[in-house]
Amino acid sequence: MNEDRLRFDLAALAEQVEPVDLQARALRTSRRIGIQRAVTTSAAVLVMIAAATGTALAIRPDGQGPAPQPATTSATPEPSPTVSPSPTPASQSAPESTGPDPSATSEPAEAPRAAVTVQEARNANIRIGEWNTDFCPAGTYRFKDGTHVYKPLPDSPPTFGIVGEPVITDVDQDGDLDAVVLITCSPFAVQAQQVIALQRTASGSLSTLGRVAVTGAQPGGGEITEVAATASGAVRLHWRDTQLVDENAATQWRVYRWNGERFRQVDGASSFPKVSVDLKVTADRATLVKRPDGSYQGDLVVRVANTGNVAVNSPGIHLVLPASVSLTTVRGVLDDRASVHDNGPPVIMLSSLAPIPGGKSVTVTFTLRFTGSGQPAAGSVRVFTGQGEQDQQDNEAPYTLTTSGG
Repeated sequence: MNEDRLRFDLAALAEQVEPVDLQARALRTSRRIGIQRAVTTSAAVLVMIAAATGTALAIRPDGQGPAPQPATTSATPEPSPTVSPSPTPASQSAPESTGPDPSATSEPAEAPRAAVTVQEARNANIRIGEWNTDFCPAGTYRFKDGTHVYKPLPDSPPTFGIVGEPVITDVDQDGDLDAVVLITCSPFAVQAQQVIALQRTASGSLSTLGRVAVTGAQPGGGEITEVAATASGAVRLHWRDTQLVDENAATQWRVYRWNGERFRQVDGASSFPKVSVDLKVTADRATLVKRPDGSYQGDLVVRVANTGNVAVNSPGIHLVLPASVSLTTVRGVLDDRASVHDNGPPVIMLSSLAPIPGGKSVTVTFTLRFTGSGQPAAGSVRVFTGQGEQDQQDNEAPYTLTTSGG
């Protein structure tokens, strides 16, 4: 090879070679090494995370990080990852949450209290409100086996008593069983009643929740004969009318419920209608006809009407006979007979009548005999109810007798 040819080839090669910036190449090389180191470190961290969570990962060769690999250790498919929704703008309405707020602090539920027992209720300290009689004071009283000995006078009997068995029910619907007791106060002939609800306090003792009812405050009177409860905690009281003293007395069921502050009646009548018991008697003029033996005989017809609104179960009638007049027979009374009530004078005969419903009447016929001379004197007839305090409504009517055929 000659020198001219060598110089020519070298010059051509020099024209094809571009100048190289060694500093820039060094910087690029250093940057590439740093990226490779970072990828290697990240891969190591992901491998440790995968080992802890059981997730298989693989390093992508393009340097863009690991890609998740399907698990090979379980046949059960894993659920798809949940994508969190984008935050809702303030101008849009977010859906209302139906679950509890995880950030809220909930109060621990109060443990249920032990049910009040019958024995506890009969031996409790009971706060009793005002009565409708001056003989029974209000206050808190200790009961022992259903009785508290309070004596307004030395010779009076024990005053307060729990009647019947306490009723166990949840009257305030708080999940704890309470007790309802019927308490009577009867220092003398007076008898008053209160129905009290008892609850267990947080300390475990019993206290008065409230008064359900008290007797004597209702028009028409009444006494409580039975206490019951419904499944929903309502208290049912059976009332009996005290305006009458026999089996004809009306009865009612009244229902009471706790409203968070006191007991209020929610069903049933609030009182008994005023009882009216009134017997009216009228007598016709009786004509006595002369008989062969010289005496006079005839019928006296008496009408007895019940103008009240309740039945009179045991009415009676008194026949007052004038001088020289006697009773022969009687019809329209029990057993069609009469007995001597007073030997007189004047003689008074007594007969018992069958029950007379309100608004109804009966007729009684007395056959009388007159053995005197001239015209007989007037007599009278009187009826009575036979129902204790209602006897003051007795009614009396006069009758006259005339003779005929003499």
